[in-house]
Amino acid sequence: PFSVFFQFWTTSLPLEMYRIRKALLASFIVFGVGMLIGIVSTMDDPDFLGAVIGYEYVIMTEQNIVNGEPMSVYGSGGEMYSFISIAQNNLRVTLMAFVLGIFFSVGSAIYMFFNGIMVGAFQWFFKVRGLLLTSFLTIWVHGAFEISGIVIAGAAGIALGNGFMFPGTLTRMQSLSIAAKRGMKVIIGLFP
Repeated sequence: PFSVFFQFWTTSLPLEMYRIRKALLASFIVFGVGMLIGIVSTMDDPDFLGAVIGYEYVIMTEQNIVNGEPMSVYGSGGEMYSFISIAQNNLRVTLMAFVLGIFFSVGSAIYMFFNGIMVGAFQWFFKVRGLLLTSFLTIWVHGAFEISGIVIAGAAGIALGNGFMFPGTLTRMQSLSIAAKRGMKVIIGLFP
């Protein structure tokens, strides 16, 4: 049992990450372009963030800024509640980024793009209020793992769709099955 566990982390998962390296680059680029569009759109229209993530969330965040606790949304409800809610959200987003790849890889790419727009718009929202460093440190300290995980899950989803669209010498179902198994290894590697 321990050898299987060890082999997964030292051989299987790194091999699958190598296999999806082009999809990983695509996922990263799509997310980055989305971030840039989110920033530019929020620069052009300050109400853009509300249209993207919801006006209630923006109002709550603005109220938190007025109260002197701009990032309190991440600590509301206690440490354990915050941990559970953030982990649950991250797992949901990770699974969506992967599963949407079944729609010819485009589903995962659109999901990456939309998430990039949200992050970019949110960062610019704080920059305009003079809180870029505060938001950057708060969002990217936990987001370094979270956002990397979402981009990797998007890559697994793109690889899943590619397995269906480009089966090579296999049947589509054989290729999809192999791509799904490989993608699930990546997703399992992301859960921790």
